[in-house]
Amino acid sequence: MLVEVHFTPAARPKPQGNVCVVIDALRATSTLTTMFAMGVEAVLVVASLAAARRDAKQRSGWLLCGEKRSLPPQGFDYGNSPAEYSTLDLRGRSAVFVTTNGTRALIRAAGCSVVFAGSMLNVSRVARAALTEATRRNQAVLIQCAGDLGGRAFDLEDAFCAGAIVDAVVRARRKTELNDEAEVARRLFDSYGGSASEAFQQARHGVGLTAAGLGADVEFCAQRDRYQAVPRLERTPGGLLIRSAAMQRARA
Repeated sequence: MLVEVHFTPAARPKPQGNVCVVIDALRATSTLTTMFAMGVEAVLVVASLAAARRDAKQRSGWLLCGEKRSLPPQGFDYGNSPAEYSTLDLRGRSAVFVTTNGTRALIRAAGCSVVFAGSMLNVSRVARAALTEATRRNQAVLIQCAGDLGGRAFDLEDAFCAGAIVDAVVRARRKTELNDEAEVARRLFDSYGGSASEAFQQARHGVGLTAAGLGADVEFCAQRDRYQAVPRLERTPGGLLIRSAAMQRARA
């Protein structure tokens, strides 16, 4: 089985086919994982603040969530803080969600056969889900980092998390072929001794979040396997919805 990592989505054509895991470790995919762990039913991912505001108005009772320059935009119910979402009861709720890099990366990956949202918070579960789907479909596993600057720049935290997922897949299935970026990501993960906390604190974005008073999120996102939730993208006539993988299986 081929396992690929792409560090910067904007540098490559939109992916097609294959089973994709999208990572925005600080913080969008960590937030999505936490939202589903807290009971949210569905999350509509959009690419812009204007689209988020429009779609939330069209959906009565839906929360409006996301960030601009790391903070909640004016009029939003919640931002992009997984630590904050971990304190909420979201059972029965749905949300519209927009972020600078993460939601764009998810939208860009929508042409893949299956798209999961991965983070350190669900790393083992999402690796297992991706491996199961790739084996069933006889496809490759593509791990897509959201990166920075709209997907144009490499970032450390996503590469580290990608390495953790690669490591989990390789340990579960020895006969794997890694592209160069997957090999680099796994070696990066190993170089930190598997310590996401150290890597995230050293990452430029982690430093910036801490300086903005959001250091609790950096530590929160570094927790390994806190949750069992595996968010999965679903293409619908109304847009790109994220639901839990378990919920999708139950509805199938």
